Amino acid sequence: MVVEDRPKAAEYLQRIGYYRLSAYWHPMRERDPNSGLVKDAFVRGTTFKEATDLYTFDGRLRLIMLDALERLEVSLRTEVAYA
Repeated sequence: MVVEDRPKAAEYLQRIGYYRLSAYWHPMRERDPNSGLVKDAFVRGTTFKEATDLYTFDGRLRLIMLDALERLEVSLRTEVAYA
């Protein structure tokens, strides 16, 4: 994995944690073509920024989904209360 900005990467690792971030770079790891097993190497050209961008996207998507879910919950509660 290419780490272009080491101080920024260290900050992310310290703030978010290695294990939490590792879930976001898991899809970027190489796979054995025969068995499909994940190797301990990354696909050539993978960057740390790609992993943190995916982490940021996931967080934003989660907030959008929770907002939509809250609206549905309030609407359903209102309908149940009126019934």
